[in-house]
Amino acid sequence: MDQIVAASGGVTTIGPDIATALRRLAEDDAPKRVLICGSLYLAGVILARAQAFASVSG
Repeated sequence: MDQIVAASGGVTTIGPDIATALRRLAEDDAPKRVLICGSLYLAGVILARAQAFASVSG
């Protein structure tokens, strides 16, 4: 995955868990893309946590 992202000019960062990854994303205002590998259920959980985190920190 790192090679594919690097070929398009991006940088990959893997978080140890969802909460830490979301906190790292919020550290600056630069635009970001998130790739969630897993089930649709997992994607839903992550989106719900991201929305909750955004409402608390923003």
